[in-house]
Amino acid sequence: TKVIVDTPSDGISYELRAADDASQDPDDWEPVGTVTDAKPRQTFSFEDEPLEARYLLIWIVPPLVDYEGRPYSAAFSEISIEGIRP
Repeated sequence: TKVIVDTPSDGISYELRAADDASQDPDDWEPVGTVTDAKPRQTFSFEDEPLEARYLLIWIVPPLVDYEGRPYSAAFSEISIEGIRP
């Protein structure tokens, strides 16, 4: 299983979180990947332990950066999920 995240917001930091229920509380979501100082494309690979979840959440974490002159913001251009359904 792979999750590929594309962002024009170079330098942001974020977590990829997974859950089977779409809770409003981010603490209910399990962190499954972390990126600091993001590049334009990040690939999360779950070859050793396949990721099984109904929902994915991208949680932006400090340090926060400016994106196109707007403080505390980020943009994501594409998120792809590749995997085999059991």
